[in-house]
Amino acid sequence: MPATHMNNVRMIPFWNFNYYKIHESDGTPRCNTCDRFKTTGQNEYVNLGNNQQLCSECFSTAILHPSKCKRLIENMRKFYKKLGLQVDKKIPILLIDDDELRRIHPNEQMLNVVGVTTHPPYTVMTVYVAYFWVVTDFKMFKERVMIGATLAHEMMHAWLALQGCNHLEKKVSEGICEVMAHIWLTSCCKKGLESYNTRHGHAVFLENLQKYATYKIESNVDKNYGQGFREANMAVTKTLPRNKIMDKNYGQGFRETIDYIIRNKTLPR
Repeated sequence: MPATHMNNVRMIPFWNFNYYKIHESDGTPRCNTCDRFKTTGQNEYVNLGNNQQLCSECFSTAILHPSKCKRLIENMRKFYKKLGLQVDKKIPILLIDDDELRRIHPNEQMLNVVGVTTHPPYTVMTVYVAYFWVVTDFKMFKERVMIGATLAHEMMHAWLALQGCNHLEKKVSEGICEVMAHIWLTSCCKKGLESYNTRHGHAVFLENLQKYATYKIESNVDKNYGQGFREANMAVTKTLPRNKIMDKNYGQGFRETIDYIIRNKTLPR
């Protein structure tokens, strides 16, 4: 590596992974799930198309066909039900590729979009569950931890819309949906992953990937997703005794917060 690059070292703190800044633009393969660059001697990355790649570890734990998501989707519905949020089975959950996702949301920056919640482009007098789709990009994120976090986030959008919260401030909407993804990752993800028949090495990596997904939510600097998450999470924890923040009572605080959002279309202060 030329000496001119030695002072441009970057790091992914969670993985304790160092790389040179030039690798962000020189075509070095980078995993679209764990964000690590391919290193010398490492197995080839799997090319998903459109500059999306998976490292061998993420690929080894991937769900390779949409039909394999059935168990994950059912677990997600049960997870919502435990929080007192009934999600009707009529809500279609579509796993599509990024070309179709781009067609649905042509104005979005696709590198940052892995799921959307939408409905047909016409007005109805009554909003039925069947008018909403939870759409996730299966081609971009095949790894089951990330698919689960995306489902948790997008199903929250659908649930809020069915409560009449269609025009929330973006930071409020994305923030509370990120809280839902965070709850799933921290409280239910590990239990759900244990039900899969995975080798010990894969199970350990899945747990690390779950922790990384949680870390990414917590450290996100985006105004709507990152700061939105922190403000929404603070609103939830304010409703709880100081020593009860991360135990089972967190779900009660979450429900109180979204009930407030439904009534007032904003976060409690």
